[in-house]
Amino acid sequence: MKRTVRLLSLRLNRKKWETLKRTIEAYARQKDAFLVRYAHLDFLSYLGPGGRRALRDALVRTGFKSPYGLQARLWKMALEDALLTLERHWEAVLQDIANRISDRHSWSEGMKHYTRWLLYLPASGSRDWRRIRDLMRGHDAGAPNNGPGAELMPEEQARVRRWLRRQVRRRLTRPRVKTARSMMLGHAPLRLDKC
Repeated sequence: MKRTVRLLSLRLNRKKWETLKRTIEAYARQKDAFLVRYAHLDFLSYLGPGGRRALRDALVRTGFKSPYGLQARLWKMALEDALLTLERHWEAVLQDIANRISDRHSWSEGMKHYTRWLLYLPASGSRDWRRIRDLMRGHDAGAPNNGPGAELMPEEQARVRRWLRRQVRRRLTRPRVKTARSMMLGHAPLRLDKC
């Protein structure tokens, strides 16, 4: 998780303030464009630390230029910010669903175990987003090797997957940038004369 650090700057003159506002607005538009583009299930595998870097490298290889006039490092930060936003959004939805598994009184322990296995999030590391993508597309996501969930019949597994898909569809919305108030920056300070 990233920490927000607020650093104070010297007072800005009007020209630099306008430049900063234009840069933040362009950043917000670029982030929103990335949110719209990469919110599709095809890009779920790019969530997580390794996937974000892979997508960034693929865009650099294709010669991506920001249509909003951002420098390369700023559109890369907007991409990182957008993918982190999508990941946090998905994580919140999946956590809400995971908290409701025990409310399914008509389910066997095997069905509850299988559901938890599908939604498994390791303590350190990233979720298996390919499993979530396959689940949302209606494909068989496999089964655990041991435990009560390994003994489920295919019909019971399909019932669990259908329930999970319905729950995700009910809760999942598309995150968008509503107001341009802030932007993510790297370790190097932003120089307004180079924006």
